[in-house]
Amino acid sequence: MASNFERRLRRFGRTALHHNSLEFWQPLLKQLLDRFNYFAAERAQAQAPGHSVAIGFSEDCNYNAIAKTDDEGDLIAISANVPVSLERAFNRALCFRCVMPFVGSFDDNHVDPEPIDPKDLVRGVTSHVPRIVPSNEITSYMATLLTVIAMDFVFEHEMGHIWNGHTSFAKALGLSGYEEIESTPDGRISEIDFQTLEMDADVFAGTAMTGERLLPQPWLPEIADWENKFGAGSTMLSVQMFAVYFAFRILDEAATLANVKTRKHPPIYVRHFHVLASWAGALSRRTGRDAKETNEMIRSVTWGAEGAFAALTGREVDPAGITVGYSKEATDYVGRLLKNWPRLRPQLDPLKRGGNLSPVTEF
Repeated sequence: MASNFERRLRRFGRTALHHNSLEFWQPLLKQLLDRFNYFAAERAQAQAPGHSVAIGFSEDCNYNAIAKTDDEGDLIAISANVPVSLERAFNRALCFRCVMPFVGSFDDNHVDPEPIDPKDLVRGVTSHVPRIVPSNEITSYMATLLTVIAMDFVFEHEMGHIWNGHTSFAKALGLSGYEEIESTPDGRISEIDFQTLEMDADVFAGTAMTGERLLPQPWLPEIADWENKFGAGSTMLSVQMFAVYFAFRILDEAATLANVKTRKHPPIYVRHFHVLASWAGALSRRTGRDAKETNEMIRSVTWGAEGAFAALTGREVDPAGITVGYSKEATDYVGRLLKNWPRLRPQLDPLKRGGNLSPVTEF
């Protein structure tokens, strides 16, 4: 008998991942699904007792994730291709000497892997590029940790669509749900509204990532300079931010805002920075961590992730994305989304699942 998740996803025209599929990856998928269900239950207990979300993986590879609300409730489906692609990409990246050298060194016989086409980084399930893992055990642990962190962000972004009322808003307009893939928006929601909602979901996820979600990792070496300069826990924070930035980066999108008026999602380089900036702001409010210093960390982390991507793909480190992210053009674009937020927020307020939407004046 099909589960509630499988049946409802089929009604949406998608297929749930069969429990015998991707046998090698099943332990990772189970670990992630257990985490997601725990996070969902924890948030419901705190903010909306009795609320539940049907969560699972899909075998479809033509989207990253779906968030939807229907007559039976809320649902999140994540393509199994996403964690598989990320696990493969993080493992391969950490096989390069130049990537996160503080984690562990390679012996003199180590040879960096051959660069690969960026398209193969996001085709984990169907890629013909062999999966490789670092010979250093600690570095291999790091690849798994990075995968889990990046997937936490993917899940929390989808939770943002549900908890902040986006899926109920779409349902009222006759849209079946949000699919996380670049495509032309449905005409029932304008491009700027779609992009504003995506920004809100990103901010929700960035804020959620400030919670204590990860157990201490006794194998993780500390970056002494960072711990001394930025405070205790800065090594783990830098690892978390690296994971999220790199997960965006492997999409390998052109660093431009030229086509912004016809997009469903904000350009990834802009998303990078408002996600991490909202993260820094939330940390400052919750823990008192200095936001200016955190943003200094962000700049360093993003350069490190750009270096990892360059090594993976055999390219020179390209500052174009960072330049665009900090440009006046990007600032003006985000300003337009923020100006649109006061128009959308009152419509979402009665639809949210608990908690508070961002004030109309700021994210």
